[in-house]
Amino acid sequence: MTRSTTIDEKLYWKIMNDLFPKVPEARGHAKYTKAHWHRMRIGMEMMFKYIDVQPHFQVVELGSKLPYFTALFPEYFGIKVHLQSIETVPQEIGSFIFEKVNMCLDDFGENKWDIVITTEIWEHLVCNLYDVRDRVLKSIKPGGYWLTSFPLGGKNAGNYEKILKNNLNQLYHPHAREFTEKTAENFMNIPNIKILATEKRKIGGYGNFIRTFLAQIQPKI
Repeated sequence: MTRSTTIDEKLYWKIMNDLFPKVPEARGHAKYTKAHWHRMRIGMEMMFKYIDVQPHFQVVELGSKLPYFTALFPEYFGIKVHLQSIETVPQEIGSFIFEKVNMCLDDFGENKWDIVITTEIWEHLVCNLYDVRDRVLKSIKPGGYWLTSFPLGGKNAGNYEKILKNNLNQLYHPHAREFTEKTAENFMNIPNIKILATEKRKIGGYGNFIRTFLAQIQPKI
């Protein structure tokens, strides 16, 4: 185990390249990961700067097929990472635990996680996004951390409480809704959370922008 706060890019790609062929629902995601590498690096840098990650931490990437932001956690901190997605084939590969979870319908636990990452999902969900957000927050321990991001494209921006389709048992790969700078900020305007860092980044090859936030859950008074 290496205790580090520096991004070891070579190690990151070694871990991801080992996982790509072993995760059937993530075939073809090597290209996606490379295109999004800079925003993934930013998210990792945010976490390593602001979070004193401990070996006992419970960590999950919700809505992720692969450990885009947590690939280095097992090597750096000795942590097992949970990856939860509606398309996931349940399995355990080394320190990565893949679990099938429907973000529109399932519960994520209560005061369960020290770090929750939701960076791949908001634009694909067709259910009430505020309901999902509140269940995410409920699952994080007081003092825990939430890394999340939003695509800034403006497609169907707003009406995040609206259910767009009746079938909530599948993931809709095209963007169902996007965000503007204002709607992303409003979505994160929540009592009892503290924004530690935020950054906007253009995605290479796509022409879109992503707004990333790192927040800490404050104890309720």
